[in-house]
Amino acid sequence: MLTDRTDVTVSLPVLKDHRTAGMTLALKNIAFGCYDHYTFAHQGNCEPFISEGYEHCVKHAQIPLIIMDATSACYDDGPRPSDAGRLWRENAIYLATDPVALDVVCRKVIDAKRREKRLGDKTRESRHIENAARKGVGDLA
Repeated sequence: MLTDRTDVTVSLPVLKDHRTAGMTLALKNIAFGCYDHYTFAHQGNCEPFISEGYEHCVKHAQIPLIIMDATSACYDDGPRPSDAGRLWRENAIYLATDPVALDVVCRKVIDAKRREKRLGDKTRESRHIENAARKGVGDLA
C-alpha cells in the first residue's frame, strides 16, 4: 500500500458536485485514492465505499491537512459537467484537519449555489458524510 511508504498524506480535493455521490469532496478524494475498483464503488451513491474507504485509510496513514481548492467549483453535473455554465468562481481555499467537518461546510456552499440556480440539495445523495461521522473519522460540527 502506498501509505506504507509515506510519513504523512496531504489531501488536495476540489470543490465539486458529483452525479453519483452527491459531492466529491475531502472524504471521497482520499477514499477513492485507496481503490483500484472504483467503477464498482460508484454504486449506491458510492456508499459505503467512501466512508469505509476513508476509515480504512486513516488507520494506515496520518492525514494532518486537507487543502480544498474552491477557486473554481462545480455545482451540477459533476465531476466533469458537459456544460461549462455549471462551473463558478468561488475564489476560495478551505483548510481543515477534519474531513467530515470540511465536507459539511463545502456541501453547504454547493447547495447554496444549487438553490440560487433553483436546483435541489444533495444531502440525500451525499449521506457518506454522516456515515463517516458515525464511524468516528470526523465531526458533523
